[in-house]
Parts: sequence; structure tokens; C-alpha cells
Amino acid sequence: MKRLIIFFTIIFLSLSSFAQMKKVENTAPLIKRMEQSTASVKSIESDFKQTKHIEAFNQTIVSSGEFYYKVPDKIRLNYIKPQNYFIAINNNKMKIESGSKKNVMNPITFLG
Repeated sequence: MKRLIIFFTIIFLSLSSFAQMKKVENTAPLIKRMEQSTASVKSIESDFKQTKHIEAFNQTIVSSGEFYYKVPDKIRLNYIKPQNYFIAINNNKMKIESGSKKNVMNPITFLG
């Protein structure tokens, strides 16, 4: 679970600091600080906005929704726009549901 938190934190930090482009030479202190900062976190709820550019169609898609995280290993993304669907990760299972289509898989093995 710690790896999952670190994974999402690194993704968030790299996306949010993309414009700064500062290279971190020694990541060990950063990871230790992240672990200490997240030790008391039990859950997170947030709205999100995601912008994707699809080069093949020269199209930009803006999605929005809600993000939920609960210790130790539950993550859920509720997409509201442009269409309703959700992605849920519970332990090592991932479920994607859109309308009547449901898919459950076990893709998180690279984090273990």
C-alpha cells in the first residue's frame, strides 16, 4: 500500500511541478518526507479535472469528476463529464464500470 501512495504522489508531483522542471538528485529524503507526511492520512476526497489530447484525432477531451482515497488500499475515480463512469481500486483489484459494462481485473502487480 505504501508503494501505491508513493506512486500516486510521484505522479501528482511530476504533473504539478512539470513547469518547474527541477531535477531531484537524491530522491530518498523526498520519499521519506512523503511517507512521514502521509502517515496520518486516513482518507482523501477531491474534485478533479483531467485534460487529454488525442493526437491521432487532433482532439482535446476535458473530463471531470470526484477522487476518493481510503487507507489502506481503496481508490475511486467517479467521472461525471463528459460521461458517467467510475474506476475503483480495492487492494489489488480494479473495477471499471460504464453504464451496463463492468470489468474487473488484477493489474496492480507491478506495484507489489
